[in-house]
Amino acid sequence: MKKISTSITGLLITSFLFAQSIEIKVKDFGAIPNDKKDDTPAILSALKACKNKANPKLIFESGAYDIYGSQKNSRGNFDPSITIENIDNLTIEGNGAELIGHDYSTMFHFVNCTNVTVNNLTIDWDPLPFTQGKVVQVDSGYIDIEVLPPFVAKPGLQTQAILGYDLKNNRMSRKITDHYQLNYRKTTEVVRPGIMRLFVGYKDRFAGVMPTIGNYIIARHHVYGYQAYEFTKCANVQLENITIYSSPGMGVTGKECRNISINHLKVMIRPGSGRWMSSTADATHFRACRGSLTMTNCLFEGMGDDATNVRSSEYLLVAEQLSVNKVKLKTGNHYGGKPLPPQTGDKLELSSGNVPLLPYSTLTVRSVDTTEDGKALIVGFLENLPQNLQIGDIAGNATSCPILRIQNCVVINNRSRGFIIKTRNAIIEDCTFQDITGCGIALETDINAWWEAISASDVIIRNNRFVNVKFEPGYLHGVIEFHTMSSAIPAGVYREISIENNIFLGSTGNILKIGSADGVDIKNNIMDQPEEEAIFLYNSKNIRIYGNRLSNCKAPLKIGEGCDKATITTERNIGF
Repeated sequence: MKKISTSITGLLITSFLFAQSIEIKVKDFGAIPNDKKDDTPAILSALKACKNKANPKLIFESGAYDIYGSQKNSRGNFDPSITIENIDNLTIEGNGAELIGHDYSTMFHFVNCTNVTVNNLTIDWDPLPFTQGKVVQVDSGYIDIEVLPPFVAKPGLQTQAILGYDLKNNRMSRKITDHYQLNYRKTTEVVRPGIMRLFVGYKDRFAGVMPTIGNYIIARHHVYGYQAYEFTKCANVQLENITIYSSPGMGVTGKECRNISINHLKVMIRPGSGRWMSSTADATHFRACRGSLTMTNCLFEGMGDDATNVRSSEYLLVAEQLSVNKVKLKTGNHYGGKPLPPQTGDKLELSSGNVPLLPYSTLTVRSVDTTEDGKALIVGFLENLPQNLQIGDIAGNATSCPILRIQNCVVINNRSRGFIIKTRNAIIEDCTFQDITGCGIALETDINAWWEAISASDVIIRNNRFVNVKFEPGYLHGVIEFHTMSSAIPAGVYREISIENNIFLGSTGNILKIGSADGVDIKNNIMDQPEEEAIFLYNSKNIRIYGNRLSNCKAPLKIGEGCDKATITTERNIGF
């Protein structure tokens, strides 16, 4: 009886909420599907009508809507096309509608919204932010490609990156080329019908080898910066049945958000289109979020970068001690910029510049101020600073990282990695990873390249399938890898990790490459055909390897430098 009563109460509450919702239809403001006109102003007007309404529901009719950049900023780039700011309890019902972006601009930017739901919406771009083709000529300063359908050769396009494509296996190939020149401005030319010239000049630190005649490549005209969905300082976000066929950047991003739930998100190559890529960068990326982040029943296909990166923020450097409980913090990475401030009550972990990433103290934030130029933070703590604090020590926010649950998702045919885990209390289960150039799952943190925080702990990776993952050489060497971009950092960066009941089929490197870890269970996995050691350990301790089955491997286990061999145990394994 009690259970029935609770259910009835829930139904009554749900009915009440739906009864109170106010439907606002974009067609009433002039957004008419399939008319080939710019629907952006009408959608913005409809959203303005949602302001100060209780439970507004923005409704699209099925069909195609054309979206253009609203206006250019001081740098000549488009601001987000559709900004939704300070609207709470908003539902966007797409009814299968498709929004087609026509400029390099973020499609949806949500700011300071609480209780946001987006359902049944598809996003694509025209023109696409990349071109695919076959290399017909290579010179020191340019590459000529025969542009392949559905693309046409066009002048005036930037070439920010060039990525190889393996046409035989229908997957990306960094071995052919993986060249970045994000700031290079010289644009394409059409040298003869169907032949487009890509100029190669500026080379950043990720510049790669050039392709050769006969190779197939993807020229990315824009890589980062413009998302399909961008959420900033939002809470209780739900995405349901969302499809993203392309975006000139990432698919879905969240920054300083709380509680995000994503179900049936598909970042994928448009069926029947002949395309080789979906989003030009990550499918999803989350920075400094809190609460919980869940992704279920999602498909991530053909991205130019990772399926997801879940992280705290960036590590900061201690620039100056101002008092017994106050410091100045600044960015440490080479990108510079303004540091993301912590919140009052956050826990900051301090580690030594000599032995980074291993915290020697944890302090509670009492106050935060930003310097006038915005390039540094003045942070006060409830506790006194430790006596061994030094200028150049590293601070990481251990609070701005969400509880993570990823279940029943597929990552296939993308460049780089699958899931990058830089958070704590995470479960990844029942997922499939296939034909990924790099590793399937990476536990990463470093102060060498990205400076992205924070080190992962309490992570369970179980009941997943890895097929032809890590099929090309790269700086990551395992299907699952824990690393810090340093061979010198000792055990303890990664703690309490379980890798259990997974199936691994193939790797050009290791199945598992584990560094700087303390407390890892590797149990009941099936592993087949790594080209190098199935399990490679370094700078690690308290590793338990048991109940695993290994086949087609010359060297099952390598215990490298810095390991405490007495704490590494193997039991009841087959093939080891």
